[in-house]
Amino acid sequence: MTLLPFDDDPRKPVFARSGWEIPLLEFSQLIEQSRWQDEFFVRNRTDSLLRALEGKGKRITDIRSMSDYMYNCVGMIFASRRAWIETNHLYELLRQDGYHKVTERDIVRGDLVVYTNDEVPTHVGLIMSIRRDGSHLDNLTVLSKWGKDAEILHAVNVIPEMYGKPTEFWSERVRNVFG
Repeated sequence: MTLLPFDDDPRKPVFARSGWEIPLLEFSQLIEQSRWQDEFFVRNRTDSLLRALEGKGKRITDIRSMSDYMYNCVGMIFASRRAWIETNHLYELLRQDGYHKVTERDIVRGDLVVYTNDEVPTHVGLIMSIRRDGSHLDNLTVLSKWGKDAEILHAVNVIPEMYGKPTEFWSERVRNVFG
């Protein structure tokens, strides 16, 4: 069952911390895409993605949730799982919410990882845990929403190929001005 049985757009605007109104997916597009959000379709697509990754020797940590509500990775991070926000707004959202880029060695739990393809942002995830006992990047666990599919806990490099590679890390932590 989809959670969008409306003829008129019932959504309220979503704002960044700065007050900037975040552009949401057009309501007509949301309704069209929601036809494929039945839990059966979500489960089947997610299972297919997981089998494809396992066939390449990549194992998923855990499926966190499957929802028939239409939100994506950007909506999970910036709108508390209540909106589909196109990834082309990601850098503006980071700026409007006061995030700054951090190096791989400076990331902590709660920071964000941005995935890109040819320098274009395609995906974002929340860093849930870090093990610092080897190759740093391979020891990050990320929570992310895979498009219209499930929320997955996964190693930072275990992601569908369409999302590209983890290339940037962002934090909203206050910078230490005292050195």
